[in-house]
Amino acid sequence: MPLDNAQFIAELSVTDPPGTDPLNQGDDHIRTTKLAVQQSFPNVGSAVPQTGAQMAQMAIKNEVNTFTLANHFNVRPTGTTPSGTESFAYLGTGVAGQGQGQTFSQTNFFTGVANFGTTVNFATPIFLPDGSAAIPATRFTNFNGTGMFGATNLIGFAVNGVRVFQASATSFFSDLQIRAPDGSAAAPSFTFGLQTNTGIYRPGSSLGITVTGIDSAFFLTNQMRMVPDGTASVPAYGFQGESSMGMFRLGTNALAFSIASVSRFEVRPTDIRSNQVHLHASGSAASPGVAFLNESNTGMYLHSPANVSLATLGVQRVTISSAEFNTTVPNRAASGSVSAPAYSFSSDIDTGMYRSAGDRINWATAGVRRAFVDVSQFQMNVKLNAIDGTEAAPAYSFQNFLGTGFFAAANAVTATVNGGTVWAMSTNGMFVGAGFQINADGPLLQNAPGFCFSNDPDTGIYRHAVNTVGIAGSGQTIATFEITGWGVVAGVETFLSLPTSPGTPTSLWNNGGVVNVA
Repeated sequence: MPLDNAQFIAELSVTDPPGTDPLNQGDDHIRTTKLAVQQSFPNVGSAVPQTGAQMAQMAIKNEVNTFTLANHFNVRPTGTTPSGTESFAYLGTGVAGQGQGQTFSQTNFFTGVANFGTTVNFATPIFLPDGSAAIPATRFTNFNGTGMFGATNLIGFAVNGVRVFQASATSFFSDLQIRAPDGSAAAPSFTFGLQTNTGIYRPGSSLGITVTGIDSAFFLTNQMRMVPDGTASVPAYGFQGESSMGMFRLGTNALAFSIASVSRFEVRPTDIRSNQVHLHASGSAASPGVAFLNESNTGMYLHSPANVSLATLGVQRVTISSAEFNTTVPNRAASGSVSAPAYSFSSDIDTGMYRSAGDRINWATAGVRRAFVDVSQFQMNVKLNAIDGTEAAPAYSFQNFLGTGFFAAANAVTATVNGGTVWAMSTNGMFVGAGFQINADGPLLQNAPGFCFSNDPDTGIYRHAVNTVGIAGSGQTIATFEITGWGVVAGVETFLSLPTSPGTPTSLWNNGGVVNVA
């Protein structure tokens, strides 16, 4: 049979082709059908998601370059009640029913100058398919991928099939830049409906934040600046949940941190001040708890409980405990002075040790020098009081002879050698230990005897000659003693008392060569 010559879907025969048609005409029938569909829907370039019911509710039927208003669109006077049959109504000055069946061109329909005025109200909802960014529900004839689409609880806008921004009940999201005029502190570019002088604006090449028309902060390419300095109670950088805690500018070149409205930590160009305890890790000699940026193995650490140590280059140098101070390196101090000794005491700063000259160490109390030692001497201008000591451990002894020296006992000064007493002196006299010899030759002169008296230095005993002991008085020899006997110097009376009975002395003396007895 001959092929259909249909140009549109309505011209296709539903009974053709019959089953007796030759198979070689099947492709011709398919091509005819496709041509009719394409010519019937020349502008459909994508899927049509509307259902049959939705398409039936459409109030505007698109014909070639015109819009025909069917029964679902009525023009009624302002203030009249919709009849319920129209999907939307125009509130104008026309007569009820005007516009039914009329045809309007695209120009006068959209401008609304001649036929629709300035306001169009919809009496009943218009339902559109959700669409998508690629196929918006509402789009343009020449731009099928540009328009508006919907999704669950949000509305989106697309350009060329790509979403550019969307809005929901809680947020607004844009895929592109949002550009606005620069604005000002009083009238920011991005603001709020209920407070138009609060928002963001562009002051020069920075970004500004304003609150109630007053600058609060600026963002530059390399920093953020807060306009108010802030205070300890209202810091410039605070927290929503604790507004009295944060950071503020204390003054020129000074930064501070506050907690509970009190400045706790302050940083200046020359120092860092804090009224809080600083807690650090214990650390070690190789990695001290308190170290330095450019030398991480030098600093202070907790060596053990109640023991703080100082380390340099990873090696322990000083340890301080509650009982002692130990160091493995020399402890060098300033020279100091008699009124401010280099080594002194916190409660007595003018008492201690200092260096007065090369190779000389001094000791001072109450700002006055009391003793010094140098390479040749040790001098003191105060008494030297020592413990009493014992015969085996004298108070004053010697480094290599600890049992030799002097000690005190029973109001006497005693000399000991190798732990044995050799002599003792007290207010009653001098005692010499057994087997102890006193060698004091002196100058062999009677006017300076080897053993004399502090108040009478020319009276005493001296070595007169070999194996001879002399006795002198007032610088004159009185008598001499030797192995063969003893003699008295001529012209000197020598008394020898011989007791004859208790309390009765008898004297014998030489009086000019005459022996007298009494």
